[in-house]
Amino acid sequence: MLMSLSPAERLAMCCRMLDTAKTLVVAGLPDTLRADPIEVRVQLFLRFYGCDFDEAERSRICAQLRAHGNRRLPPTPKHG
Repeated sequence: MLMSLSPAERLAMCCRMLDTAKTLVVAGLPDTLRADPIEVRVQLFLRFYGCDFDEAERSRICAQLRAHGNRRLPPTPKHG
């Protein structure tokens, strides 16, 4: 059934599922964390990617997220 969808439809469905997952994670945060957009980003990182890194690397990434606040990272250069 999934493969009968076009690639654009599958991508849109994936994006909606990610948005829903983020909404659920944020809804489960205590009000004190939910009030701080930077801390929300940190908590989303920890929930979605925290197990992919050891404690030292997680701490470094969380510190970087907190230090850079809501600034967006520059786009990744395209190779080719």
